[in-house]
Amino acid sequence: MRLLGPNSLGLLAPWPRAECQLFSRPIKQGKLAFISQSAAVSNTILDWAQQREMGFSYFIALGDSLDIDVDELLDYLARDSKTSAILLYLEQLSDAAVLFPPPVALHVTNRFW
Repeated sequence: MRLLGPNSLGLLAPWPRAECQLFSRPIKQGKLAFISQSAAVSNTILDWAQQREMGFSYFIALGDSLDIDVDELLDYLARDSKTSAILLYLEQLSDAAVLFPPPVALHVTNRFW
């Protein structure tokens, strides 16, 4: 069994109607996949999108990625027929995110500890 997280808010996948999440409401079906490493950004984007009735193919709050990582998700979403674009909010950039060919909007934070 593969695990998302820890510190993940979960996964929403409205096309197969799969929800493993801590979000308050289900999402509408759409063609945009969203992946974030930040729970706060995930909640903000989800609230903003739901107010505008935007849909997603997948909405993934990745967390700390001890098992499933961004590279694996990008590989899966690149082959997914329900996904036509991917929006990423990353705190750490992987090689796969840089080399990814489909339409991708990417924001990497500059975090200083």
